[in-house]
Amino acid sequence: MQGYSFMAMAATPTIVIVRSISDDQLDAPTPGAEFEVRDLIDQLPAPMICGMVLGELVVHGWDLARATGEEPEWDDEVLNFVYRELEVTAEQGREMGVYGDRVDVSGTAPMLEKILGMTGRDPHWTA
Repeated sequence: MQGYSFMAMAATPTIVIVRSISDDQLDAPTPGAEFEVRDLIDQLPAPMICGMVLGELVVHGWDLARATGEEPEWDDEVLNFVYRELEVTAEQGREMGVYGDRVDVSGTAPMLEKILGMTGRDPHWTA
């Protein structure tokens, strides 16, 4: 089994647990002595890590889809979040060699195309 399969397998039970936590449990201690339940919940969606992971899933998902003739679709909220994160981190990503030069796309282009352009991908690329 590939590592990406484990991501979904690990995330699913954690999501169920987090969704079941009630307000009166937020101040409860955890086995990590320095953390209460609230502290751990605040750590789980650490914005930078979350943005990176979502960006990787969307951008590399598109890469794979484009290479194999698929037409992926993501929820608008996911794409908007990824775009906002990339607005903050894309330049640093280019400096680190993670992204190519920005590809210009129309201001009225779909959000996915804007994301792809920010990461140096041509939204109209074909194999």
